[in-house]
Amino acid sequence: LIGLAPNMDLYNAVAHAFTSVSTAGFSPEPLSVGAFAPVVQWAVVPFMVAGSTSFVLLYFAINGQPMRLLRNEEFRFYIGTIAFFSSVVAATLYMDPGTGFGAEATARHAVFNVASMITTTGYASTDFDLWSAAGKHMLFLCMFLGGMVGSTTCSIKSLRWLVALKAFKRNLFTSVHPEAIRPVRLTGRAIEEETIRDIYAYLLLSLVIFFLFTIFIVVDSARIGTNVSEFEAMGAAASTFLNIGPAFGDAGPYGTYNGFSMTTKTAMFLLMWIGRIEIIPVLVLFTSAFWKS
Repeated sequence: LIGLAPNMDLYNAVAHAFTSVSTAGFSPEPLSVGAFAPVVQWAVVPFMVAGSTSFVLLYFAINGQPMRLLRNEEFRFYIGTIAFFSSVVAATLYMDPGTGFGAEATARHAVFNVASMITTTGYASTDFDLWSAAGKHMLFLCMFLGGMVGSTTCSIKSLRWLVALKAFKRNLFTSVHPEAIRPVRLTGRAIEEETIRDIYAYLLLSLVIFFLFTIFIVVDSARIGTNVSEFEAMGAAASTFLNIGPAFGDAGPYGTYNGFSMTTKTAMFLLMWIGRIEIIPVLVLFTSAFWKS
């Protein structure tokens, strides 16, 4: 990245190289990657995407088997979600007269910020909190996707969503054909029914924790007299629990979480820890069987 922009010095280049590939959700610049030239923003996107790609697939690709990436259904689903949401966000920016972006800037900000949200990197190329409600809601949905299993990303991850969608499609088919035996397959391999049930449970548990945490933020903010809307509370809950980084409102890409109460920030700290480790290993700690084994 050095030399691609006047203010991209060695420190910024190294810092952003580390935090893009590790999807760490941090930039040393107050304006995040928006502080640099457009060419830097385009250059960062592939590294965010690579950091959220399964390292096993990357290993095979580097060692002469790049087609394993394209044959992998999870990778295609992961790339497809980035492409789909980038297209939708670009359309909302294009139709919003308040943004004033040109064609290149519209595509760049859409791709960059969607990739940042899905990969949980936490960068921003512009203050998307100023976008229309449609654009912000699309970015909010991106928070729940995540990258591939076996990568550095957080959030729910693409594999769980893909298996859940395939299982739901299978259930619709068996509702019409109750005698059919149709296993759910991923890249040609059948998935055990117990694994599917575990994924359903994980998705449900994640959404329950998110909604309960949203209610907690709204109630606690009202207690101290802070004006936090439901959408801003949902964004803050999702961003901290799923380890995204920026949210909306005061916690937007160019804001801070300082306006929340100490009680809420303590809960955010715990939820960030749970979201990083993932839910099940944390819940196991509270079972008697773990301590007796």
